[in-house]
Amino acid sequence: MNETREDNFYKFLEEAISMLPEVFKDHLKNVAIFVKDYPDKKVSDGLLLGLYEGVPNTFKNSLGYSFLLPDKISLFRKNIEKMALIKNIAISKVIREVLYHEIGHHLGFSEEDLRNLSSL
Repeated sequence: MNETREDNFYKFLEEAISMLPEVFKDHLKNVAIFVKDYPDKKVSDGLLLGLYEGVPNTFKNSLGYSFLLPDKISLFRKNIEKMALIKNIAISKVIREVLYHEIGHHLGFSEEDLRNLSSL
């Protein structure tokens, strides 16, 4: 069987998920991870790599949310591949960075929080 770039993308995504520390995995309840080629035009016409849609855990825990549809993390495969090419880095690294960034939003971190964490 010939593996495609898409097959490799999913393999790299599975590896990134498996590399998450258990403390983060424990907080990934009721969240679904999707891979799409590109974001919908109504969301972005730029080079958006990932998107978190949902209610961050910090709000769920404090407001007693229950019986909700899963939160959604989307990774945009073609844009991630393009970014890896532009930056000349491995697709697996970009996948990991984007996934962890979106998980950060799920955990309640803002863009500014995540920028500060990535600079450490």
